[in-house]
Amino acid sequence: MIAVDKARKVHVAWYGFVRCASSPEGVASHIYYTNNVSGTFSRPVDIKLALSEENGWYSKYPFLAVDSKGSAHIAFTRSTSQTSVREMDDIYYVTNAPQASVHGSSASIPSFQKPVQIVEGSSYPNKPGEVQGPSTPYLHCDSRDRLHLTFQAMQFGTNRSSHILYMTKKGGAWKPPVTANQGGLHFRASFHDRHSRQRPHRARHH
Repeated sequence: MIAVDKARKVHVAWYGFVRCASSPEGVASHIYYTNNVSGTFSRPVDIKLALSEENGWYSKYPFLAVDSKGSAHIAFTRSTSQTSVREMDDIYYVTNAPQASVHGSSASIPSFQKPVQIVEGSSYPNKPGEVQGPSTPYLHCDSRDRLHLTFQAMQFGTNRSSHILYMTKKGGAWKPPVTANQGGLHFRASFHDRHSRQRPHRARHH
């Protein structure tokens, strides 16, 4: 995932695999981030999560947005599967905005805070607001630096159909998801902000 800020500096986020003895498959995946704010690309930051059967071993599918100050905001999926979407997958959010605490940094890249779980997957949703199989997060930072997120879900609450769900961050906290669309076959949603100066790009492998 690539984003270009208003100063035309390039920000890049991706996921990669590392050896992991505690994983059933002997590997885990982490989110990585770098930028060329200093003029050349800095050593990538490794954004890690604790490894466990409950928490999963695979951070994947990051989506990157950059605000007006050049800070990075990343949403990504956390799973127990390398390739498949699981019912209990989760979505996490992380940023290196100025309020962030130290959580991995490199020369010329501000420290990232600890990733925060913003969507928790449930095997059997039976209450309003519970989400099954969240996947494909899409993050957007608008011209006023407000964050918006859409993602797909197998089920939302007791409504047993697929959904596109929407969330926003206000007052420093993420609001609960609401339905943007339901039923049928969904593809990734997208945002358009006519006042934004950002130039988002995403490279996808087939």
